[in-house]
Amino acid sequence: MKIRVEKVAFGGDGLGFVDGKACFVEGALAGETVEAEVYYNKDKFCKARVVAVEEASPERVTPPCPYYGNCGGCQYQHVSYPEELRMKAHQVAEGMTHALKIDPAIIEPIVHSPKFYGYRNSVTLHTTRKNTGAPQRLGFVARDNRTRIQVDNCLLADERLLGVFRAGHALAREEKSRTFRLNLKGEAVSSGSDSVFDILLGDQKILTSSAGFFQNNLDVAARAAARIRAWVEAVRPEAFADLYAGVGTFSILSAAGRVNRIHAIEENGRSVFCLRKNFEDHGLSAENIYKGRTEQVFPELLPKISEPGILYFLNPPRQGIAPKLADLLAFPGPSKGIIYLSCDLAILIRDLKRLIAPGRFKVARVVPFDMFPRSKHIEIAVLLGPC
Repeated sequence: MKIRVEKVAFGGDGLGFVDGKACFVEGALAGETVEAEVYYNKDKFCKARVVAVEEASPERVTPPCPYYGNCGGCQYQHVSYPEELRMKAHQVAEGMTHALKIDPAIIEPIVHSPKFYGYRNSVTLHTTRKNTGAPQRLGFVARDNRTRIQVDNCLLADERLLGVFRAGHALAREEKSRTFRLNLKGEAVSSGSDSVFDILLGDQKILTSSAGFFQNNLDVAARAAARIRAWVEAVRPEAFADLYAGVGTFSILSAAGRVNRIHAIEENGRSVFCLRKNFEDHGLSAENIYKGRTEQVFPELLPKISEPGILYFLNPPRQGIAPKLADLLAFPGPSKGIIYLSCDLAILIRDLKRLIAPGRFKVARVVPFDMFPRSKHIEIAVLLGPC
């Protein structure tokens, strides 16, 4: 089937139409004419794969990775990096202006990554066969989202992680995956080690845990923290509530020294240990750190911390925030606003709709960050201000 591709949709697939039906084509770029093979067909849309490119985009490049197309980690290795940035910026602007009816002028240019290969400070690898506890090569989830593939290297990863791809790893029987991060010395630390270690983010040392979450693109994470710090300085809140604090990265880099009180909630016990230590090391009071799930802790905490000068900061897991939490945040006492940092555009839009629905807040600024070059994911920071 021959298809003329009109644009690249969020997720990386080219979008074209055949007899009025939308067709999403893996590996196709805007302006291309491709021969495609349909593998999923519904009444209103279908999905297809490129068989041959008859008319190529000038932005098409040869993917450097031998696993590209089989591995599920990358979607944009076949396009130039400037075009990838343009597409991602367009996807954010199109999605948010359509769904939230915001002025496109409040969406700032996408912040690029200094490196679009070799930028990952961490990788998560999965078991590739039945886990018996014996050593085995680990791998990535394939494009079909079911099978696993072994790789000798990943071009997105820092070269100092090369050894973890080729080694055999003995996982506990209940483990299905393992994460490896580089510490300050450039050594790979395994999530199976239950250890804490320092990472340098910008010019700040941050203690993190092998068993907790940390951003994988340190350069872009530092740029995001700087932009959020600028918003905090502009808003001038009296207090800052970090509702998914992790080890305190954004409390330290964006709020410390700029607000009188910092409240932090974190569920992961090892991250809470690092959070307390990081607060102490950076001269912050640890008395307002609370352990537990945000959705459970925040409703009880709200009467204590609610004040006119508070600014709420949200950096939740990919699934976003619970509806009840969104409702609580949407109906607070007078506050300075909300900053929401998300890596999933669709989930972000869903949550923002709920946060602005009562009319207390409006979207004031949006900044996309290319935290994950060569992949479909986009990190987005949103500032909600009082209406």
